Amino acid sequence: MDAKRKKLNDLARIATLVRDTELHKLANASRPLLEIRLQIAALSEVDCGAQVDISATRTAAKHDQWRFQKRIELNGTLAHKTAIYLAQHDIAARAFGRAATLERIGRK
Repeated sequence: MDAKRKKLNDLARIATLVRDTELHKLANASRPLLEIRLQIAALSEVDCGAQVDISATRTAAKHDQWRFQKRIELNGTLAHKTAIYLAQHDIAARAFGRAATLERIGRK
C-alpha cells in the first residue's frame, strides 16, 4: 500500500507541474489579445476632424481607408489568437482538473 501511496504522490506532483506549465502558457496566450484589442481601440479613436483644404481632405480619406484595412487585419489576427487562447484554456482546465483530482485522492 505504501508503494501505491508514493506513486500517487509522484503523480500528483507531476500533475501539479503540468498544471502550472499549462497555466503559464495560458497567461502567455492571453497577452496578445489585450495588445491587439488596444490597437483596434486606438485605430477607432482617431478622428481627422473637418478638413477645409482639399489636399488635407484627400489625406484624411486615405488615412481613414488605411485605418479600416488595418482594423480588418487586426480583427483577423485577434480571431486567430483567440482560437489559440481558447485551445490553451481547455488544455489548462484539464491539467487543473487532473491535479486537483490527484490531490483529493492523495488526501484520502
